[in-house]
Amino acid sequence: MRNLEEARLFWDDFAEEYAEIQEESQVSIQRDVSSFLLAKKILPTHTFLDLAGGVGKYIPEIIEHVEQYTLVDFSEKMLEITKSKYNYPNLCLLHDDQESFLKQTPKQSYDLVFSAMNPALTTPNELKEMIRIANKYVCLLRVIEEKDTMFSLLETPDEEWQWMEMYKTWLSKPHCTQTFTYTSKEKISKEFFVDYFSIDFPIAKIQTLADDLFKETTEKINETTITFELLIIEI
Repeated sequence: MRNLEEARLFWDDFAEEYAEIQEESQVSIQRDVSSFLLAKKILPTHTFLDLAGGVGKYIPEIIEHVEQYTLVDFSEKMLEITKSKYNYPNLCLLHDDQESFLKQTPKQSYDLVFSAMNPALTTPNELKEMIRIANKYVCLLRVIEEKDTMFSLLETPDEEWQWMEMYKTWLSKPHCTQTFTYTSKEKISKEFFVDYFSIDFPIAKIQTLADDLFKETTEKINETTITFELLIIEI
């Protein structure tokens, strides 16, 4: 319980900043996921559950294709932000933690159970419960890789990227996947690059790497590629 409350407090404190990050993102993953589900005739549908839905990032693209959109999150602040942004008559916001919600939800309650970047989906039983409450499909979305031409040289891969492969090992039901890849570019100064790594590495090492990377320039284009994977489980 203590860990749950600590996590809840963290996300409440982070909610406004998180919402701003979502607003500033140039990645069109919401629209692309919605278009893909429509093309596969997974949408439209009647009842749609957005589990750990946060500030409702996927609502605008999906809600017009469902009769009832239910978003569940354990952060009250996240739900307050979502409520202030969206006023759809077919939108229901529920304040509950994942374990409690799954336990009290009857079998096959939602045609489509969707969850994107869910930090609480960490055990086979949680996935089993998500499948239990789904009537037609469970769709899980996660980042499986993010790399760039500059910072990835010294950064270790994020362990979070491994979760999607773990989910697949837990499954016995038919499933398929779809990837979505996006590329962006931004200018990075040599000074920023050195400062960014100065805490983690000896300054002499970073300076040598920066000299080699930037050559005679003070700025360089950093290209970032991020890949999402959508796992579709058919019930």
